[in-house]
Amino acid sequence: MLGSLADWISTTAVGQTVANVLWLIPALQSVHILAMGTLLMSATLISLRLMEVVGKDRSVEWYAERFLSWIWWPLAVLVVTGLLLISGEPARALLNLVFQLKMGLLLLVVILTVTVARVVKTNAGQWTLATSSQAKLFGLLTLILWVAIVVAGRLIAYVE
Repeated sequence: MLGSLADWISTTAVGQTVANVLWLIPALQSVHILAMGTLLMSATLISLRLMEVVGKDRSVEWYAERFLSWIWWPLAVLVVTGLLLISGEPARALLNLVFQLKMGLLLLVVILTVTVARVVKTNAGQWTLATSSQAKLFGLLTLILWVAIVVAGRLIAYVE
């Protein structure tokens, strides 16, 4: 099924353009990497605050309000550039187990990030780290997942 989808994508106008315009894949990869860096820095700051490593002088709500938008818009850029990159080499991505792992990890970390955002928003002004161990676990888990996504993204080029 994924093989058929990859074959179809490679014949589309977008797939042909991305595959055949020499500068397009490096340009898309550059934008993809810059968006990932922006997202990763924001996610790291929120995670470190949840883990009580940094920013104890500021509330978790402040960190969420300040940095969550710096996760969501880069994520949108990552989705667009990622889809375009896939369209240029669909079989290389869609049939790659590391790519599939990366997508699964991405889904999981987005669910965790939405959960943290909802908890913080629901408890705005009342957030305490009374559930400190839970907050630390969320922070550590999301940080590990984002790093694993970056590593998996790099490994895609080396694993078939």
